[in-house]
Amino acid sequence: MPLSKGYVRNAGTTPLDSRLMESARILSLASGAVRTGVLTAYGAYGDQTDIVVAGSGMAVNVKRADFVTSRSAADGAIIIANTGTTAVPIEAAPAANSRIDVVFVKHNDNAEGNGDATADPVFGVVKGDAAASPTKKAVPTGAIEIATVTIPAGVTSISASGVAIKNTFRWTAPVGSMVNYRTVEEMQADSGNAGPGQLAFIFLDSSIWERVTGAGWRVVYAPAFNRNYNRQYERDGLSASTTLGTITLPAMPFAFRAVVKIMGTGGGNSSAGGNFGIAMGISGTGVTASDGWNSREARYRPYFSLKEQATFAKMTRVDVPANTASTLTIAADSSVAISLSVLVDVDLYIAGEY
Repeated sequence: MPLSKGYVRNAGTTPLDSRLMESARILSLASGAVRTGVLTAYGAYGDQTDIVVAGSGMAVNVKRADFVTSRSAADGAIIIANTGTTAVPIEAAPAANSRIDVVFVKHNDNAEGNGDATADPVFGVVKGDAAASPTKKAVPTGAIEIATVTIPAGVTSISASGVAIKNTFRWTAPVGSMVNYRTVEEMQADSGNAGPGQLAFIFLDSSIWERVTGAGWRVVYAPAFNRNYNRQYERDGLSASTTLGTITLPAMPFAFRAVVKIMGTGGGNSSAGGNFGIAMGISGTGVTASDGWNSREARYRPYFSLKEQATFAKMTRVDVPANTASTLTIAADSSVAISLSVLVDVDLYIAGEY
């Protein structure tokens, strides 16, 4: 019978039925297998990314956390709660070179042909081989890797210089919930394990992303993204090409568009008329702007006579690729000495908002 049994009197529900019920509550992969990992990491914001820390002597401490493990899609899921800090011993350091040990968590199962000696939940360590360039080994079937520990020769404490603990676990979540990631890069590398509409939270910058069919991840909320830059420039006696100022747009892990509006007045020379121009330069690999962005001609070079002042307005679109810093340089020139007042307003929009 393809249907698993639920908690119904006289149904004869088995441990396997219970594991299948648990897996129905947890996010799954495209293969149908449950997404294993850390379900809940407790502690202050930021501490949740490191649940394995240095302990006393040659031991690491695993802080309070809840884990989801699975042997296979057919075997369902097991939720394990670590209700307090647990010390996990690490074997003595090698005499030469270094090795990488892998800390894991697993729920043993001595029934249904799984072959374990007990039915206990355990933390364990897969000891690596010492080498000049060590590599880590795989964890047992049904276990999930939560951290690696690189151990150089001769150390007697996990806190010794040269020992490196790296939390390598991934997060899982109940169906319909956001999945946590440390960085955007970690999320993007894991895109094959998230279906369309899945939301992700990034600890590094508190941003929220959505998995979009055929288009990777799209940022939904980015609190570190400054949406507006505003500058006011005043110049008296300007009579040559002059840089008024610069606006630096920081690199973001997503593409965005800057809409640049430049407006103001110029002129007021007491003895002669003339004209002046406003231009904008851009820097940054792959940064592009709309046509005429650097023009001082035509409507961007207004004419004034005697003590009159001319007004001007210019708008430019600048598209900035992901992970690219760029700088907008605002410049002006004039055929005669003038007074100039310039307002620059830059509004930023995430790709997909335009």
